[in-house]
Amino acid sequence: MKAQELQDSRWLLGPTFLWRKVNEWSNNDKADYSLNVQPDDPEVKRARRAVAICINYVKRLKNRINKTKEETCEVSVNELEAAEGLITRSFQASAFREEIDTLKRNKETQARENKESLKFHSAIYKLDPFVDNEGTLRVGGRLKNADLPSPIKHPVILPRNSQLSSLIVRHFHKHVGHQGKEITLNEVRANGYWIIGAASHMGGVWERQIRTVRSVLSSLLSSNGSQLDDGSLRTLVCEVESIVNSRPLTINQLADPDSPAPLTPNHLLTMKSKVPLAPPGTFEPANVYARKRWRRVQHLANEFWSRWQKEFLLSLQERQKWSRPRGNLTINDIVLVKDEITPRSMWQLAHVVAVYPSGDGEVRKVQVALADNCLDNRGKRSDPMRYFKRPVQKLVLLAPARE
Repeated sequence: MKAQELQDSRWLLGPTFLWRKVNEWSNNDKADYSLNVQPDDPEVKRARRAVAICINYVKRLKNRINKTKEETCEVSVNELEAAEGLITRSFQASAFREEIDTLKRNKETQARENKESLKFHSAIYKLDPFVDNEGTLRVGGRLKNADLPSPIKHPVILPRNSQLSSLIVRHFHKHVGHQGKEITLNEVRANGYWIIGAASHMGGVWERQIRTVRSVLSSLLSSNGSQLDDGSLRTLVCEVESIVNSRPLTINQLADPDSPAPLTPNHLLTMKSKVPLAPPGTFEPANVYARKRWRRVQHLANEFWSRWQKEFLLSLQERQKWSRPRGNLTINDIVLVKDEITPRSMWQLAHVVAVYPSGDGEVRKVQVALADNCLDNRGKRSDPMRYFKRPVQKLVLLAPARE
């Protein structure tokens, strides 16, 4: 923006109606409904403001009919947000009408067994979608309990081949400096949008790792790279490697207090049971300019950890399994306990003695009592009953208790 444009802008002068007399603030004949955007503003911003102006005008007409206090002609932040939601829902209704209708019916149905399921071939089938109170279609996913802002945990779902999706992608592609598809995709999702079909599915595990590490490191080094010499950069990359390789390889027993510490890539790479922890202390942004280079590296490592965990969590939204609704295990169900180290013919029978529903009502872990041959000649048990907690994916249902 040029100096003259800044002097004449509302940044310094404020809204034009403030320069008028108070009795002229609600003068309908002089209402200014110009878009009031800069020539280089993105088209998304122009469209949102245009719809917000229409919302404002409709509201003023309704107030005039009802003879209530008239709203100002200036577009408010709430009207801009309402305009964005209206545009989003319009594109969603065109692409996902059947899915939205099904989800709305499910929202009104309290009984779990009476709820409909989305068709398997639906493009949003694996996203566990839901319709919020405003009628917007959002990703359900597995992050509802994560410590993240709600728009990031439940981004808005948009169709791939739509004008709105194209405008959003172009805007964020320019915003990140044209750094490529992966970084642009991360930026789009970090701002609360999930565009269907915008990510590849081949080699998803390592692609997510490469994409998130490159995205975060690129951002950190673009703003702080000049503060690092060759040795500091190498140390930072090693810290980043340690952070990424500290994630658990399996999460089956993370909730079991009796289970050992989860296995991570660092355990396999270092061949040690304990991985060295980061140096103690608080590292603040001012440490980037500290004389001690190790403090610079530790601050940037902390920044990497904070950003990486958020971006990596976003990449886990889409369900790769458990997308079809299934009946929960119940008490007294007869099951077969899977054991990878023994032949299937030797898997043990058990019956369910306790279930542990999650917050969404689904049972993902149960307690079972193992069947064995520890009986004496009179048919009485000679050894105490053995109980184990097992995730449901480690059990095979043989005979439901309800039948």
